[in-house]
Amino acid sequence: DLSPTQRRSMKHDLTSPAFICVTVSMIASMFSQQALAAHLAPMATDAGISAGTAAAAVGAMGAMSVPALFVTVALAPRLGWQKTLAIAMVGMTVSMASLAFLSSQWMFYASVFMLGLANGVRSPSQPGLLSQLFGLRSIGVLVGVSAAIALTESATGPYIAGYVFDRTGSYILAIA
Repeated sequence: DLSPTQRRSMKHDLTSPAFICVTVSMIASMFSQQALAAHLAPMATDAGISAGTAAAAVGAMGAMSVPALFVTVALAPRLGWQKTLAIAMVGMTVSMASLAFLSSQWMFYASVFMLGLANGVRSPSQPGLLSQLFGLRSIGVLVGVSAAIALTESATGPYIAGYVFDRTGSYILAIA
């Protein structure tokens, strides 16, 4: 049970510009990641990549989260959570945009590995940034609320990407 002072502080934290910015970054990155997870293989096969290669790349994207944890452990103490998150978000953006220009199998793998690595760095960086901004006193509630909002919104990613593809006949606007 929270005291009145703790409730006011929690309300302040949950409505602060910093919390909203971190939550919006979670929504954007998770929305894109979910859309890509559902549509990467069809997008790749449309670009001439074999179905087997496309399927393997989807798995490799997830597998990159393991080395990404080592990258995060190395980056965050030196750069801070905010810069680490910014690097991850730029990496995700560049790798997703590069998918719009697929011309070869190696480019596909490079984009997918970079995306997996960047997403793996992003994942612990967002809660890390929340702890840096607000301390550990209420980190569980802040991460829980932020993640719940982001997960709810990101669930629409695959559907919206599919709708855009159905309307345009291209994955470029839908994902990249």
